[in-house]
Amino acid sequence: MSLIKSHIFIYSCPSNLKYLWNIGFLLCLILVLQVVLGVLLAIFYTSDIQYSFYTVIYISRDLYLGWYLRYGHSIGSCLVFVASFIHILRGLISISYMYNINLHTSGYLIFILLLLIAFLGYVLAWGQMSFWGAIVITNVFIFIPCLVELICGGFYVSNPTLYRFFILHFILSYVLFGIILLHCYYLHSHMSSSVVNLLINSIIVFYPYMVNKDIFLYHAMALGNLSQLFMHVFGCSQTDNNIEVKTLVTPRHIQPEWYFLIMFCILKVYPHKLIGFIMTGLSITIIL
Repeated sequence: MSLIKSHIFIYSCPSNLKYLWNIGFLLCLILVLQVVLGVLLAIFYTSDIQYSFYTVIYISRDLYLGWYLRYGHSIGSCLVFVASFIHILRGLISISYMYNINLHTSGYLIFILLLLIAFLGYVLAWGQMSFWGAIVITNVFIFIPCLVELICGGFYVSNPTLYRFFILHFILSYVLFGIILLHCYYLHSHMSSSVVNLLINSIIVFYPYMVNKDIFLYHAMALGNLSQLFMHVFGCSQTDNNIEVKTLVTPRHIQPEWYFLIMFCILKVYPHKLIGFIMTGLSITIIL
């Protein structure tokens, strides 16, 4: 109880923090919701190429509140990246990485894991875009000997690939929470950076001042989530992913989810796969 009290109730914060400094707490809440919905989805999901697409259809149409589980998990992944992009941008603009490099490095690892987990989960839907997206990404590593066979369990994306992606999607989600705890440890070992990037004398406690702002942002996030869930305000997903996989029919336009578009465009620009892989890696590591 003393540990909880020191890190939640009497934790010191600068008094001039804006709402952008509450995005990290909001991101943690969304990730917890994602794990809960993902575990409930995993109860009914079958990671077999003969049945995976039909289990997704069953969850969406026949299971009681299954549509909420599936689309809540899908919309939650979009919210995760919206919050993470804002969180990273705030850290870069306020130059907070200069004061706590360990915090910035652990946050970078969290972002890389989020990208990997999102890609693995996107393949599990086993629609047209999922299958061909997996083909594109696995072929990027073709210049490394035996790596494609190790990832796919064969020479192409097939049944062992889906098994491995399902297991990794499940395990890496819990590894992510371990790094998040490390991220919070590095944050609380110093203190949150202020708006003016200086240590100020005006200090407030986390509870109730920052908690009230966190609760307000949580309600705003919940309102946006429910609006997207019930009214479909923004078209976040590709409609071709609702088509069953046809291994011999390539879609006219292979397009990933919006949060992968930057890396996908870089891969399309460079015809050589090795150069495309290097430039894509540089586009991510430039944050670090």
